[in-house]
Amino acid sequence: MNYVVVDLEWNQAMSSKSSVFNKLPIKLRGEIIEIGAVKLNEDMTPGEEFTIDVKPVYDRGIMEQNIIIHDLDWDWISSWINLQLIYNMQTDGDKNQKSLATAMEHFDIEQTRVAHDALGDAYNTALVCTKLDMKSGLAQYDEATRTLATKTRKSEPGDGAHDALEHRVFPGYISKSDAFADEQLVNTPCPKCGGELNAQRDRMMAENTLWILQQEQARGKRRILISGHNNHIMQCENAGTPVLGSLLAENLGDGYFAIGTDFYKSVCNLPKPYTGKRITHTFYSYDPLAKASKKCGFDVSFLDFSKVPEGSALMEYIANSVQMGSLGEYYSILLNFVPRSYRVWRAPQDAYDAMIFVTDTAPIEIESLNK
Repeated sequence: MNYVVVDLEWNQAMSSKSSVFNKLPIKLRGEIIEIGAVKLNEDMTPGEEFTIDVKPVYDRGIMEQNIIIHDLDWDWISSWINLQLIYNMQTDGDKNQKSLATAMEHFDIEQTRVAHDALGDAYNTALVCTKLDMKSGLAQYDEATRTLATKTRKSEPGDGAHDALEHRVFPGYISKSDAFADEQLVNTPCPKCGGELNAQRDRMMAENTLWILQQEQARGKRRILISGHNNHIMQCENAGTPVLGSLLAENLGDGYFAIGTDFYKSVCNLPKPYTGKRITHTFYSYDPLAKASKKCGFDVSFLDFSKVPEGSALMEYIANSVQMGSLGEYYSILLNFVPRSYRVWRAPQDAYDAMIFVTDTAPIEIESLNK
């Protein structure tokens, strides 16, 4: 099998004041204007070359946004190899991304092609491949992910931060659904006492919720409203493990009404590991129901599944498994490269009684605790 090194060049993002900006289905960060590729020979040396210029049409942003705006299949992206992992592993680097110039300087590679040219950068990246033990790197690719992810953080003087009690990595999952189907991941034990963290947490939340409901009913109130992550409030188990919603549904029957949420596009403010800072990232759910809501012109829509006619096209989407977004208070670089890593494969009707769809979400503003 041959590998292909691909490099993309794109223009600057258009201004939000542009007449085209608000007419596009997504807000774009830049439009691809050139694609360069170099096919590696069996010995990992540069072989055949390919380059093509792309005529700008809108101002599309990078690979995933280009794929989205053309409504193309993006699942093939998950088969890409991230050369950064192999480079960092074999040069005793950390998890941070290194520039091509840094890698070339490390290996004392002379710059013979034009920089920031798609074909030139692809060729230079291929030269970096010749300096790496690609056979070993590819064979240990999953282990590279594990090793780099579990490296002890580099403490800064006076930062007062502590490293984790234990580092464990579970690589190789194509999607969140696959990950949640793995018992060793779903039922992660406490590193101190060995108890099941996830299952016990939801049981305690269910007990607290039922106690609060009893107190409110004693005051003459019939209902309470609780808010939580989809994976907690859904009324089905998560890969065989009871969650808050499934436990409440078991106790309350039809008295529990679960409303899930999903997005077409979500701009999230997520924590940057070990830094105490937060960074903004953009994600797309690939949920056909969220996409349909967007195409109907809704900013926000509500769908009660009990009102959907049996046998309708809409019911087909509700009753069968579809991709849905699933994000939380967590960030990994994997989210940028493998869209399936922040999606779940689930039948909406199995998890919820109704859903709210938001076309374009914006991140919350984090207030300083020192103010």
